Amino acid sequence: MHKTQQLIILTGVILVVLMAVCPPWAYVDGHNVSHPMGYAPIWKPPIARHQNSAEILGFKLQLDVQTQTANTIDLFRLLLQIVILSAVTGGAVVLLRRAAV
Repeated sequence: MHKTQQLIILTGVILVVLMAVCPPWAYVDGHNVSHPMGYAPIWKPPIARHQNSAEILGFKLQLDVQTQTANTIDLFRLLLQIVILSAVTGGAVVLLRRAAV
């Protein structure tokens, strides 16, 4: 295996680790419906804040502030990312092997 192929594999492994450290998150509500919430570190899930407000005579009143914290990692999306990265990394290694022959 050539140095370039080793570098590509090492880069792929590092990217998979980074994907695992900062995964896609989702919020699953009481009806078992998943709502994507974006990416955040594993130790700090994202928080969405929803504000209900009204404006009366030029005054803005905040009626209700709700927060939702992501409660699950979106494993399907994470695994899909890892599969695509693995295919690209494997394809690059195979193409470089053919180019070296």
